Amino acid sequence: MNKENLKKTSILFITLSLIYILYQSKYLFEIVPPIIANNKIFLFGDWTAIVSAIKCNNLGLNVYLENPCDPLKRIHVYGSIFLLLPTITKFKYFFFLIFPIVTIILFLVSIIYYFKFENTKSIFLYFLCIFNPSTLLLLERFNFDLVIFLGLLFIVLINKNIINFIVLIILFSMKFWSIIFSSIFIFSKNENLKKNLIYVLFSLILFFILIYVEYENLKLINLKSAQITASKYFIFGINSLGTFVENNSLIITYGILFISILFIYNIEGGQFDIAINKIEEKEFKLLIISALTLVIMYFAFDNVYYREVFIIGCIPYFLKYQNLKYNRIFLNFLIARYIIFILARVFYKEFEIEWLYLIKNVLDLILISNLIILIFYFTKNYYKKIFQLV
Repeated sequence: MNKENLKKTSILFITLSLIYILYQSKYLFEIVPPIIANNKIFLFGDWTAIVSAIKCNNLGLNVYLENPCDPLKRIHVYGSIFLLLPTITKFKYFFFLIFPIVTIILFLVSIIYYFKFENTKSIFLYFLCIFNPSTLLLLERFNFDLVIFLGLLFIVLINKNIINFIVLIILFSMKFWSIIFSSIFIFSKNENLKKNLIYVLFSLILFFILIYVEYENLKLINLKSAQITASKYFIFGINSLGTFVENNSLIITYGILFISILFIYNIEGGQFDIAINKIEEKEFKLLIISALTLVIMYFAFDNVYYREVFIIGCIPYFLKYQNLKYNRIFLNFLIARYIIFILARVFYKEFEIEWLYLIKNVLDLILISNLIILIFYFTKNYYKKIFQLV
C-alpha cells in the first residue's frame, strides 16, 4: 500500500470511528434531532419513511395522500419508482441496518477518493465536510440526497454516455430535480459535442414525460409542502435570512447577494480559471454540476440543508488547483463557514443563542454569489467553444 492510499485508509478509519463514538455516546442526537415515535429513536428515519410507503402502497393505499405505515404518518414525497419494490418482509436486518451503513461507507470512500489530501488544510476541511450538522443529519436520517450525490459521483467518473443516461433516468425518477445532472453530457470532446447534446435532449424529453405521469402525485405532495419545507434552523434557501430578519428581509437578502457578486467579481480577477480545456477532468465536471445544483435549488426551494452535501462536490477542484490565490481564499472561506455552522448548532443547543445562524445564512449568500460567478465564467467559455464548432 503506497503512502497516499495509507493516508486515505487512515482517514476513513478515523471518520468511521468518530461517527461510531458520536452514536454510542448519544452526542450525535445533540447535533442531529432524531426521529422519535412511541418513545423510540428511529435511526435512518428517512429510509424508514420510504420502506413504510412501499408497505402501505402494496396494501392498496395512496401513499401520496396518507401513509399510516410510517411511525410519523409521513406521506411519500419521492418518485413512484420506489413503490415498484416489494414490501420488505425478509432480511429486515439487512435492509434497515446493513444496507444504509454500507451505502454510507461507500459515500465516505467516494468523497475520500475525490479529495486530494496534500496538506493539513485539506484534511481539516474534509472532516468539517463530514462532521457538520447538515452532513450528520444526512447520514443519521439516511436521506436519499446521499444516494443522489453518490449517483452524481458515479456519472462524473464513468465516461460512458449510455450508462450515464440509464443512471440519470433512475436518479430523476427518485428525485425530479436531479434532471440537473443531465448537464454531464455537455462535458465532451469537440467531436462528440453534437451527439452528447442529443443525450441532453432525450433526457429532457423523458423528464417531461415523467412529470406528466407523476403530475397528480406532485399535486398531492404540494398539498403537504410543510413536510418537505425546512424549518428555521434547518434551511438552505434564499428565504433563510428572512426567518431571522422580520423587516425588509427580501431587500436585505438580495442586497447582500448583489453586493457580494459585484465584490467577488471585481476581486477574483479571472482566477476561478474555469478554462474550457479542463472539460474532461472529473473534478471540473463535479464542480460545475454541483454548483448548478446548489444555485438552482437555493433559489427554487426552501431546502432542508441535506442539499448542502453538494458543497462537497465543489471542493475537489479547488483542492486540486489550490496554488491559485483565489482558490485558497475560497477554501479558507468554506472552512470558516463550516466552523460557524457547527458553532451555531452548539450555541443554540447549549445556550439558545441563535445569532450565529444569522451569520451562517449570510455566508450562504456569499457562497452562492461565488458559484453564480463561477457558472457565469463557465457558460461564457462554453458558448465560445460552441460558436467555434458551428
